[in-house]
Amino acid sequence: MLPKALWKKEWKHVSLIAWGILIIFLLEYPFKASMKIEEWKEEREHYVLDWEWNNFLIHQMEYSFTASVFTVFAVVLIIVLAGILIGLERSSKRHDFSLALPFSKRSMFLTKWVLGFATILFSYTVSFWLGYLVLLRSEYGYVLTELDVTTIFFAPLAAYFVIFSLAMLIGTIAGDMRSQVTLSFIFLFFAQGFSIILLHFLATHGLIYFDYVLPPFLQDIFWPTYLTSMNIAIADLIYPIIGGVIFFIVGMLLFEKAPAEHSGEFLVFRSLHPIFAFGILISSALAGGLLMTTMISFGFTGGINVLSYWIGAIVAGGFSWIIIKRLLQISK
Repeated sequence: MLPKALWKKEWKHVSLIAWGILIIFLLEYPFKASMKIEEWKEEREHYVLDWEWNNFLIHQMEYSFTASVFTVFAVVLIIVLAGILIGLERSSKRHDFSLALPFSKRSMFLTKWVLGFATILFSYTVSFWLGYLVLLRSEYGYVLTELDVTTIFFAPLAAYFVIFSLAMLIGTIAGDMRSQVTLSFIFLFFAQGFSIILLHFLATHGLIYFDYVLPPFLQDIFWPTYLTSMNIAIADLIYPIIGGVIFFIVGMLLFEKAPAEHSGEFLVFRSLHPIFAFGILISSALAGGLLMTTMISFGFTGGINVLSYWIGAIVAGGFSWIIIKRLLQISK
């Protein structure tokens, strides 16, 4: 049983963002469903045949549960929620106060994680089923029988679960909220992004052929994909569930070992500085080379293509090295 005092302490700081998440989900589901119904009433006159109209409704009903601009806002708020739970506390004196409390670090992390995910779960579940009821009680409710509502409900929830767990894991190694939020967004797309720039490097130098289609495994672990809930089978949700569990366990273990004296720095684990410095430098150089070849040498092959690639790589790598030095100076 988690201490009641920790619940009150954490809720005091995240209550505002929690209400924001609820509002975004209400806009995403019941509000969007209401707007869709009004839109369909206007579209009905454009369809003469009933089967065409029913096919249109089925596709539109699916889209009413898929990602929209509100989904993007929801992801941003969820990552900010994780940043408030861990990063903001570390960049303020509240962290010293928390460590003085008679509670273990594991209890603190579990309270933060459970409170954060409970906020997401409650807001998403209530909003989703309110939107479902709005559609069900409308004149188009019969179309819902054609949809796999189970997958449509659980796919985005699994995505929010793994994204929040990832952001909390990043929070255990980041020294403040700014670095936590920034790194969370970076690592949300890192596996796929780095694969693309690395494969482009190999293709530019004639080592492989790359058509910019990622391997199935990298597609399976691209967590934002599950927010669409389209073309996703219920069995596919094993990937975000396993990923979320791994991120949760690793995050809890690292939170217990995080040194308090480095709070407020870019990273609390100084042993990670060389790894991040090397990673930022290489990623920036590869990205700069890709950008330069796509901007300048489109249609060129051979030496010109390789030359423009290395010009972009050197320029981007130089700028990234300046940024790396500034980041690492924070921890000196």
